[in-house]
Amino acid sequence: MYDTSDMSVNLLNLKVIVANQLGLEISQVRAKSKFVDELNADSLDVIEIVITCEYDFDINIKDNYASKIETIEDILNYIEMLNELD
Repeated sequence: MYDTSDMSVNLLNLKVIVANQLGLEISQVRAKSKFVDELNADSLDVIEIVITCEYDFDINIKDNYASKIETIEDILNYIEMLNELD
């Protein structure tokens, strides 16, 4: 499980998750890269990224939000929102 309080560490961890899922180098993954349009992910890849993030960060991403996730930045913003609620 990752500590969600450090956003720069979260960004790196999210890049690793996405790179591993999509078979990319970490340097190819940017916070604003769109999973489908820029990183060639399919819908199943995006679902697996969301599930991995939920597990690794010990969070629950609501379905209505998960369906709108297009970038790492979207996930990072969700984590930040959860931290503000704590």
